[in-house]
Amino acid sequence: MADPVPVSETAIRLEMPAFNANVQTWFLQLDAIFQARRINSQQSKFAAVVEKLPAEVAVEVADILTSVPVEKPYEILKQAILHRSGFSEEKRIRDHLSNVTAEDTKPSQLLRRMQQLLGDNDISTTVFRQMWLDKLPPDVVRILAALADNMDIQKLATIADKIIDTAPIKHISATNTGDGLVPDIDRQIQKLSKELQEISIQLRELQNSHASRRDNCYTKRNKQNSRSTSRHKYQRRRSGYQNEKMLVPRKIWRAR
Repeated sequence: MADPVPVSETAIRLEMPAFNANVQTWFLQLDAIFQARRINSQQSKFAAVVEKLPAEVAVEVADILTSVPVEKPYEILKQAILHRSGFSEEKRIRDHLSNVTAEDTKPSQLLRRMQQLLGDNDISTTVFRQMWLDKLPPDVVRILAALADNMDIQKLATIADKIIDTAPIKHISATNTGDGLVPDIDRQIQKLSKELQEISIQLRELQNSHASRRDNCYTKRNKQNSRSTSRHKYQRRRSGYQNEKMLVPRKIWRAR
């Protein structure tokens, strides 16, 4: 059975914040207001939320609004809005970011611009990464594809900047792709790919060299400790032998 609505609660006029695109944050604000004003009734909370819902969000939860649940209507409505508007919110963000164009900006500048537009909104890291890659020149993406998939997007943007600076592929228009130009582009791409591979090899060699020096230092310390221990044992044995020699005459004297 539904919770009865106290008269004191129905008489309260709540100052509710406008619906926020960040739905989770909006509900955190509402719950704080409900707690501060001691609003405990599920029906009162339900009505307060419905009053503030925009039309596009109300459509998403129309089934709940037309048939109000008897048990915990506010909680059910809250979870439905969080779940269903989440998909709509991601679509809205994707549509918003899709309007960003690379123009004459560097890949790192494009990334920063997209991150600024994203703001505090949540979107899948994989989705955001792919949206950024989709806006880069195809030849740059082909080179970046040879790198690790889990590479940080900031590092990826730095490498993309260097590729653009080395071979300004993005300035080549589709109308200039003559028979003599395409092979030249391919040669540039192959050269850049080879340079990236050489850099990766050098990084691995540096890492291996560092690990080898660390192991050598460890082995050297062990040898030094071993020599020190052996020297200490030898000195103890020698000292014991000398003490033994000093005791022999005393034993002979006592025998007499």
